[in-house]
Amino acid sequence: MPHGIKKTEKDISSQPKIHIFRYLKNNFPPQYALYPHRPLFVRTLWEYIKLSRWFIYSLMMVRAFYFLSKKGFRCKQIEINPTSRHNTLVINHNLWKKLNIFNFARHRIEFLIYILKIIPAKLEGRTLSVGPRNEGELLLLWMHGFKLKNTVGIDLFSYSPKILVMDIHCMSFEDNSFDTIICAWVLTYCYNLDKAISEIIRVAKNGALVAIGFSIPPPIEKSEPINKVSRLRGGPNELLNLFGTVLDVVYWQREVGGRASVIFRIKK
Repeated sequence: MPHGIKKTEKDISSQPKIHIFRYLKNNFPPQYALYPHRPLFVRTLWEYIKLSRWFIYSLMMVRAFYFLSKKGFRCKQIEINPTSRHNTLVINHNLWKKLNIFNFARHRIEFLIYILKIIPAKLEGRTLSVGPRNEGELLLLWMHGFKLKNTVGIDLFSYSPKILVMDIHCMSFEDNSFDTIICAWVLTYCYNLDKAISEIIRVAKNGALVAIGFSIPPPIEKSEPINKVSRLRGGPNELLNLFGTVLDVVYWQREVGGRASVIFRIKK
């Protein structure tokens, strides 16, 4: 376990238990989790099966039930600074609200993975997934050829040994740790965007690929409390400008219907 993690974790004995069976009864089948109906770019029957909607989601839920049962169906979460409510809002939104911990938005992440493979990304290298909520994103990366043993996630809460409890604003990884960093629908939740981006740059290796997706926030006066601190209302161009001189080649840039995504290489 990386140095410093124990200081930022605690068991949430005061939080309600996660009722998986009640969730499945009320929400199955989870349409977003089962997307796409037909995986693309498959060459063999086994590749089709392992990328199928049923296989990945079922595997994710079995693993979630196993790890949660060992923990008394409770998660760990990052220690909250009593002077700041922002991380509490983020955790409540992504964990307790409608049990979003089991919401695997495959349709948002898979197109980024396909582009990373085309560039191509270093599949056998170290990969960081920022804010995955659950193991779905990590398992999807694995099924697309990324090495699971070299892939790690971080989030403000976790039930899985593959997802470390850590804040993007202050990661405990060493400098130049990762070949690929995926940060999908996370940055607009950051209370200090400049600090978060500086941390992404710090832990990225020279030549690392960074894939970022986000929904462009509405005007501040129309935003929910969780988005009050958000920037990036200028879309992909605003985000790319924040990376400054370390921005090397931009392979992908897109903004459609209020959703934006970029993939680029870091040069140090």
